[in-house]
Amino acid sequence: MLPLVSPPPPAAAHPEDVLAAVLAERRRRDEQRLRADEETRRRLLPADRL
Repeated sequence: MLPLVSPPPPAAAHPEDVLAAVLAERRRRDEQRLRADEETRRRLLPADRL
């Protein structure tokens, strides 16, 4: 995974720490995208009356 990370991590960074940071950032971005999608859905679609 390290060749795919940009900018490259510090030379002293342990690979497991880098992987954990990459996964945490991906999760944060996914959650942000899902919240934005939900807000758009809420704004554009009528409320479900059931």
